[in-house]
Amino acid sequence: MSENSNLQLPLLNLFDRLQKAGLPLGIDEYKLALRALQSGYGIQDHEALARLCRTLWVKSKEDKLLFNYHFEQVMDEESQSFAEPEPIQTLPKVEPQKKKQLIKLPRLSPTRRIVWGGTLLLIAGVSFWLVRPQPKKCPYFTSVSPLKLVRVNQEYSYEVKACKANENDRLEITALKKPPWLKLEKGVDGTVTLKGKPVSETYGSAHLWDMSGKPLGELNYNYDDFYLQDFYLDGSYFVFSERNKIVHLRSLSAKQIKKDLQHSWQVNQLRFSPDGKILATVTGNGFVYLWDLSGQQLAKFQYSGKVNDLSFSPDGKILAIASGDGLVRLWNLPNRRLIKIKHSSRAFKVTFSPDSQYIVTSSEDQIPRLWDISGKKIKDLSPDSLNFTAFSADGQSVVTMSLRDPKKNLLYVRWFDLSGKQLAELPLSENFPYYFDSPDYSDQYIELSSDRHWMVLLGEEKLILLDLQNRKKFQELPYRVTKVKFRPDGQMIAIVFSDNERTVNLWSPSQDTFGKQMRLLRHQDNIQDVSFSPDGRFVVTGSSDRTARIWDISGKKLKTLLHNGTVNSIQFSPDGQHLITTSKDDIHEVKLQVTDGSGTIKDTQPFKINVLAGDSPDTQRLTYLAIAGVVAFTVWSGGYFIARFWLERLAKSRVKEITPSPESTFIPTPSTKEQKAQPEDVVQVVRAVRQAIRIETGEYFPVTRRQMKQSWRYLRRFVRDGPATELDIEATVKQFARQGILLQTVLMPRRVNRAQLLLLIDRDGSMIPFHELSRRLAETAVQGGRLAKADVYYFHNCSDKYIYQDPSCCEAKLLADILANYSYSAGVLIFSDAGAARGGWNQERIDLTQQFLQQLKQRVRYIAWLNPMPKSRWDSTTAGEIASLVPMFELSRQGLQGAISVLRGKFTPYRL
Repeated sequence: MSENSNLQLPLLNLFDRLQKAGLPLGIDEYKLALRALQSGYGIQDHEALARLCRTLWVKSKEDKLLFNYHFEQVMDEESQSFAEPEPIQTLPKVEPQKKKQLIKLPRLSPTRRIVWGGTLLLIAGVSFWLVRPQPKKCPYFTSVSPLKLVRVNQEYSYEVKACKANENDRLEITALKKPPWLKLEKGVDGTVTLKGKPVSETYGSAHLWDMSGKPLGELNYNYDDFYLQDFYLDGSYFVFSERNKIVHLRSLSAKQIKKDLQHSWQVNQLRFSPDGKILATVTGNGFVYLWDLSGQQLAKFQYSGKVNDLSFSPDGKILAIASGDGLVRLWNLPNRRLIKIKHSSRAFKVTFSPDSQYIVTSSEDQIPRLWDISGKKIKDLSPDSLNFTAFSADGQSVVTMSLRDPKKNLLYVRWFDLSGKQLAELPLSENFPYYFDSPDYSDQYIELSSDRHWMVLLGEEKLILLDLQNRKKFQELPYRVTKVKFRPDGQMIAIVFSDNERTVNLWSPSQDTFGKQMRLLRHQDNIQDVSFSPDGRFVVTGSSDRTARIWDISGKKLKTLLHNGTVNSIQFSPDGQHLITTSKDDIHEVKLQVTDGSGTIKDTQPFKINVLAGDSPDTQRLTYLAIAGVVAFTVWSGGYFIARFWLERLAKSRVKEITPSPESTFIPTPSTKEQKAQPEDVVQVVRAVRQAIRIETGEYFPVTRRQMKQSWRYLRRFVRDGPATELDIEATVKQFARQGILLQTVLMPRRVNRAQLLLLIDRDGSMIPFHELSRRLAETAVQGGRLAKADVYYFHNCSDKYIYQDPSCCEAKLLADILANYSYSAGVLIFSDAGAARGGWNQERIDLTQQFLQQLKQRVRYIAWLNPMPKSRWDSTTAGEIASLVPMFELSRQGLQGAISVLRGKFTPYRL
């Protein structure tokens, strides 16, 4: 630190002596003392220097005794080594370098300056005139901005005006798009008024898209009155019924309703045939109607009782109706023959075999019955069965489910051949939910794959996957599930778990038996529907975040389809080329256009109207008070932070006035005693501090070495283990009090530290600036933490199967082998920026990190993450997403303590 190696500093001699005497001092403590000397502390006399060093270095009474002894020794030696003071050396003043001009401009005479300036002004004026906005030519909309907010049952009125190029022009204003509650009323002189009253907060819309995300058509309807719907997308047909006697058959690629199908009563059921050429509708007064796509009525049948099920046979020749009068009616459409099958109680459901030659009926008496297509009963199947039956893929067996013991809810799955003989029986685990016995259970909690090879059962806390072809249970996952959909080939399942309803998990059971490597499809709000394309290459998800998203099977997002409300349902066309979505909209789009007499479109005006629920006066008053409170809080917070900012600036300016400038030659004025004892000490201190400051420029040490050591020691976990060698005073006293005499002392095992720590440090890339910080973290954990077991390994970006013993990442070790040496109660601390240093979003890194964390959670119980980047840099980056998977803390003293608390199993949130 000195240019002359023979010249020694008293501070350095004192530091060496104290370090050899056993005081826990390091280079950080020495640098801290040097900086204090530079700031003018401890240079008045020996007592001031002693107070400074004692404050910085002494931590106990023993340290104080050692310090006093060695301080006197050093001061005596230095006073004897310098008999007379030598002149104080001064540091040369460093002159600031002048900035070089990148462009050297020539000096111009006043005349040339005027000429050049006028030329530039002329060029700027011509350029502005060329790019000036051109005024619109009439006709165009001249009305003011429309009202974009309306409440339910509140009148909405917007007067639309447009200018004319000539007085004799005849303008026509039409609405290209508007919600059903708005009407366009024509006025005088080319004006119209948009009027209406929304009777509901939400209205519905159906959208037709191609697979590139291009909208092809749209249909708006009253959501509250919307009753029934069905799709046949091969011809882009959409059929729906409101709460009236009319069924609307519409082509979504066109703008008008194609046909209105009139009925004598309100329609309760409607269904397309498999080939999409026939539409069946059921009314509440006991009639069934058959229609073709042109809207022509083909047939009309009568029935009695409530219709519980309406279905076509796979070949489209038979229409089956299960009704509340206990009859199942089979209509043979080609020859108009009616077959009635009688049950002793209400009929619930009809299931056809793949070849349309057999049916199974379910009724209220919980006995499924097997029939041939002519109506001849073959056999009654198992009693106490649920309202679920299915044929196998080859059509040679029937699957039923029954509760043998309703008290225990013990569920059995049974297989029967076409003669009614039982082939196999599979008991499932107990404690299935009570609603398994509900007639509607099969629609809500059982999902069957299209190839009839797989079936999923959803329990209260489990998902069971059955292999129907091989008649066995394939897998059981301990998760609560809200939604399940199969890919058409049955090889992939889309699952929505109840603990994270914003994410769809893609599971391939044949490749990932235990569900540990699911692909994740994320939304910003809860998932409402999932659908696979017919070829299985794409999956579409609909959410409450007003979007439907198209993904490929690998989990890559291809397109985002924007809606004006929650996306409720998704369905593909049979050829997979089109997609239809329905949404519950609370934002309604309006698009107006104006044309002149020739019919040429001259201008359009699009805008959106937000419909809000009607509030009572009290609710409105509370709303205004809440808004006023938010405004007052915002004003108060702004004033507080502005005042704090100016106070901090004032404090910094005062510190700058007191602190000497680093560019000036700093020579403190020592006392007479110091001048006699150590004339060059001040010069050495100044040079050493300047060198230390120059070295540490750019370093970032938010936590000191001592703080790291103290934090690691909180991780220690003491347990009593081994032979009994220590005196248990409390137990001995109790025994003495109980027996009245001390016959024998009570011993207990010694306290042994069982804490285990695995520290995983990210190297290279964006972590290079933090190498010194990670080195300190590793050193203090291994040497100063006093843990039973502490190991350090390294990785780059995201660990897979291997981690490394050395910082250069050359000696690879299997992660599974390393984790096998740790107990389940061990802690794993990961030190990485998680992509926050570079910013941005890396889905691959998120997926790999999630797999890595799942592998860790199988072996260890406590996992925490330290991030050297501030928490404000995590938002909208990979780090922010990873922080939702594992407890993540920024590297500060509070953050390190929070991570240690997680590793101890006692984490409590803290404030930064």
